[in-house]
Amino acid sequence: MPYPKILQSGLVLVLTAALLAGALTLAVTPPRASAASCAQDSNNLLKNGTMAGGKPRAVGVVAKKWKKFVVGMTQPHFENALNEGYDPNGSQYIWRDFDAWDAGIYQQVTTLTPGQTYHFWMVWGQARHDIAGDNAPATLINRQIGIDPTGGTAPNAPTVLWTIPYYGGGGFNRAEWNLYFTAPSAAATFFLRAQNYHTDGRNKVFFDTACLYPASDAPTSTPWTPTLTPTQTPTPTEIPNVVEDTDAAISYNGGWKTANDANASGGTFHYARGKKGAAVSLQYAFSGTSMTVWYIGFTNRGKAKVLIDGIKVGVINQYAPSLTYNLSQTFDHLAPGAHTLKIKNAGAKSANATDSYITLDALQPGSETAATSFQKNISQRVTPTPRRPRADTTSTPTPHPKLKKPRPFQYAVPGADPPSDPSVIWDPRLPGLNVSLVPANVLDGNYYWKLIRADYQDGNESGGNHNMYYIVTDENATPVANQIVWQTWPDDSASTPTKNDGTADIAMWANYWPQDGPGPYNGYVGGLPSDEVRGMGLPGNNHVNFILYFQKTLKNTNTSPTQTPTATASPTNTFTPTPSRTATDKPPTATATRTPTQTPSPTATPAPLVVVDDASPAITYRGNWSADHDAAAYDDTFHFARGAKKHAVVLLYNFTGTEITVRYIGFKNRGKAIVVIDGVRVGIIDQYTRTVRYNLTRTFNNLSPGAHTLKVKNAGGKNPSSSSSYIVLDALESR
Repeated sequence: MPYPKILQSGLVLVLTAALLAGALTLAVTPPRASAASCAQDSNNLLKNGTMAGGKPRAVGVVAKKWKKFVVGMTQPHFENALNEGYDPNGSQYIWRDFDAWDAGIYQQVTTLTPGQTYHFWMVWGQARHDIAGDNAPATLINRQIGIDPTGGTAPNAPTVLWTIPYYGGGGFNRAEWNLYFTAPSAAATFFLRAQNYHTDGRNKVFFDTACLYPASDAPTSTPWTPTLTPTQTPTPTEIPNVVEDTDAAISYNGGWKTANDANASGGTFHYARGKKGAAVSLQYAFSGTSMTVWYIGFTNRGKAKVLIDGIKVGVINQYAPSLTYNLSQTFDHLAPGAHTLKIKNAGAKSANATDSYITLDALQPGSETAATSFQKNISQRVTPTPRRPRADTTSTPTPHPKLKKPRPFQYAVPGADPPSDPSVIWDPRLPGLNVSLVPANVLDGNYYWKLIRADYQDGNESGGNHNMYYIVTDENATPVANQIVWQTWPDDSASTPTKNDGTADIAMWANYWPQDGPGPYNGYVGGLPSDEVRGMGLPGNNHVNFILYFQKTLKNTNTSPTQTPTATASPTNTFTPTPSRTATDKPPTATATRTPTQTPSPTATPAPLVVVDDASPAITYRGNWSADHDAAAYDDTFHFARGAKKHAVVLLYNFTGTEITVRYIGFKNRGKAIVVIDGVRVGIIDQYTRTVRYNLTRTFNNLSPGAHTLKVKNAGGKNPSSSSSYIVLDALESR
């Protein structure tokens, strides 16, 4: 079948028609081996085939001796899951909410014998699609192993030999996860890869027990190639209550075209491309309390603005790193009755997209249920407060409105379970708010961040603020400064360091209804395993605060926990934090390939974080730099400058450690910052964002231990969408 022009430039592997049922669940896993798995054998040529966790980094925890890879722009989370796996040391856990993603880990082996045949296989590769805690077997997550016999490290290189894709529910000793090859040289690279195509819920993969041994009298594997065959043609998703794109009730305005595609709902879809002053749009009248828009993602897709009853309710970014069918976005909590949907594009697209086409595959009006209203596309309700631009540099946040009378909302009945640990001081209102505590995954004898207390301040107590406050102390109840704390929500995360008094705060923007389920925000402390408080948000759109007290604690299940600091032991809500800067969503951290270093054991204490404000005399500025103040910036200040061809602006900073993070403020007038470490260019930071974005960061790690020199430069380079080429420095962080 010929594909429409907008789809021809890159077909991707599609799903196997006969997906296997989930024969093995996470609750019924193979018995944990205490010894003698192939990965534990000293003859295994792969180092750490048991997937013991490495040092925590910005992207999470990657197994020691392995490196992570991500294909495309969507960065999933990496963790060591001690409670899942086949042999000791846990498993490599990779996950993300509400997004398709393609990622994995790899290891290069340099001790092979040329001409020798080898057998590479994986024992355990579970995949789960989790909506509202059902933890069901996934049907749209491929798990593959691959070999690059040339020793290359790029997963998309044509030299990589992959096993046939496997989307089935089983995850133990699959025949698909075996490869035989004859080594052409001493070096080869071994990949474990997961490709997730689900776009709802939490999607997760666990890899464990990877093995490599010489093999005698074994035929080499026939490489799999990603070509479409009759057995690989997917069955289009059946969408209940569907309104096809060809329905006469949908009114199209502008240059829309219809295309045929057997993988689309009903075998057809509509597409169009708008531009400034000549938008394309569609309208549809419906009745119900929710509307789901189904579309097809690809690299040339733009952004579709969505309005319901004339009010903008969100934007659908249809960009995807590969051709992806059955994507959807739901807009819910509508009043019962009649509504009018409008979808519009006027040329808007993400920086990664090659064009601004938008597609419509189908529409699905419906009514919410309590099981889905809090879970599905909750990210659409994470909406930052608009900020007023300031002349060509950055923006100042608008002040909070005056405190309003709290709005009524219903508490959850029954509420969330309170903590099982009786030593935790837990505000009695938290269960009714559907807020819960997930204990850290940590073994006896290891340090972790223990939640010792959680307070809630309602609309009468919050002073108009709407923050998550963190109070972090060490094992001696001393405040911990410059400790990164995290806020996560279904499609992204934010972080900020604690101040000298051990406190930090991150704003909340998302509304939720406790009777329908938990809120979107979770909070924990970085660097060590951490207890996590889940389900926070703004109940009934009220301005409220959550105050979380964490203490560094040595895990010992046979004794009482570390003592609670006397300064915070009062059972009443007396702590009123002073608001400081607001941390906003943090993009995936990119890394630069540098000299590999020895990874410490997972229980090693992380190197101390050194945070240097932009105003520090340790930073040297060259060119026409200016300093300015902003209450939302780190330490209330930032530096900015604009370079030009042959008149570059530069900053220099000397540091000691294995990684450096550049913290900056994004806006629509930002340029591209070239980053050089020790005279070697390691990357470019495109600081352009459509709206002002604080606390954006980019980390360059895997540096050799010791002294380094950072150089950040702009000579007029900028994103085509940017109105200027200013670059901004808010702070530097090294460890």
